[in-house]
Amino acid sequence: MRKKAVKNAGMIRIYLNMAWKLLQKNLLSIVIFETVYRLFSSQLVSRLANAAINFSLKQLGTSYMTSENFNKIMLHPLTLLLIFGILLVFFFCMLFEIYAVMAALEASWKRKRISVPVMMLAGGRGAAQFVRARPWTWFLYMVASFPYLWLHSSYSAIRSMKLLQVSLTKIFNAFPAYWIPVVLTILLVAFSFVFSYTIPFRCMMTEKEKNTHLRVRQTLEKRVLRELGINVFFQVMIFLITWVLYLIFGTAVVAYAKLVKTPSTVVSTVIVYGDWVKSTMSLIGGAFGLVGSITYLYLIFIRSSRKATRRAGQRKSRARSWYAPSAVR
Repeated sequence: MRKKAVKNAGMIRIYLNMAWKLLQKNLLSIVIFETVYRLFSSQLVSRLANAAINFSLKQLGTSYMTSENFNKIMLHPLTLLLIFGILLVFFFCMLFEIYAVMAALEASWKRKRISVPVMMLAGGRGAAQFVRARPWTWFLYMVASFPYLWLHSSYSAIRSMKLLQVSLTKIFNAFPAYWIPVVLTILLVAFSFVFSYTIPFRCMMTEKEKNTHLRVRQTLEKRVLRELGINVFFQVMIFLITWVLYLIFGTAVVAYAKLVKTPSTVVSTVIVYGDWVKSTMSLIGGAFGLVGSITYLYLIFIRSSRKATRRAGQRKSRARSWYAPSAVR
């Protein structure tokens, strides 16, 4: 048991070291890209959602959404169609971000630098090719990956959108027992964790689905539980780092208000700057979570590529020894 724990700790150390080396090379480009992308995409999706709801309300002949007409409005075919359109935009943006981050990691692996415009170009080109290659399934792949990749952004998304809060509350209350949606959510996240191991293979390679599943299976082999444990460790570490940063910034805001502001304005200053800190940390946490997750998955992809190269070399070696003359053998 002790040997196993030491081995797992060693694997975590190796992953952390490799992840840092990958991120370090193009860290500035990744930070700038994530900042610009997150600000733009959050505004885009929220504005589209507001416009869609307002348009739906106008078409249905009502000015306000209340608890009484909520179900009627949200389940109307027009509203559902608009929501589906927004989800298409959102998941395409998510795919764009995945490809852009992977382009930076790929450049780092090859010991090259990459600029933000090149990351954006790679993200757009990669996302378009992915959709073109899988016109009927790309959306489902993103849906399956969403709980894992957006694990650290979920809270900020729910907190910033009142409609999402009400919708989730309605869904939660629709179940006869509170534990049912909790269990379903846990199972959904667990499935997304496992499914996400296929993301880099689907993004970086063009092959049949069964080959992708076989490649992932060969990569993980008998180490599924260990890899899932390392994955969970990564997520917990990201959460703790984000929480510590939030605590530091929150403490700094309170200290600033007490030292600089008058006693009558301390509370209002803390509230205003506190909201700013929450928004900023939500953005940082979401970006940090997705980049960290993609980095871990990319390391899995690298290991698979190494194994495939090693197997190919072994097959060539066996072939040479088989066809070699007996005198040489």
